[in-house]
Amino acid sequence: MNEVLGLIDSIEATILESSKVPMTGKIILEEKKILRLIDKLRLVINGSDDVIRKAVDVTFNVENKAEASRVQTHQVNSGSIPSSDPVTIVEEARKEAEIIKRDAADYADYILANLQLMITKVQKNVINVEKNIDTSRDMLERHKDYEKTEGEYKYETK
Repeated sequence: MNEVLGLIDSIEATILESSKVPMTGKIILEEKKILRLIDKLRLVINGSDDVIRKAVDVTFNVENKAEASRVQTHQVNSGSIPSSDPVTIVEEARKEAEIIKRDAADYADYILANLQLMITKVQKNVINVEKNIDTSRDMLERHKDYEKTEGEYKYETK
């Protein structure tokens, strides 16, 4: 039970530490991180085997150490902790920049794919509207023709 509560606390902490989208009540979550925590939660809930629990504990500890290392790197980069190895800082900054570039490219691809889908939908709607206009014109013409022939018929019978 303590493991479940610990994982729930980890999910909550991840949500609270996430970047916020300005002027909205929304946040940006790291999908992989949340999904890993949810998978661990499932394993703990479903598995009563000690081996599974130990594996969860080991991976959880590794992730905590990695997160602590990331926080320390951020502190070193922000200047709150003095660095003794500038080469390491530059390498980490380059890695972080590559990750940011990759994420930005992925996001741009996602946005472009959505825009392309929207354009396709709009084009289909335009085609349907054009068909409706043509059909309406045809119906109006037929109605006018019908009125003309009916009017001629009415005048002839009088």
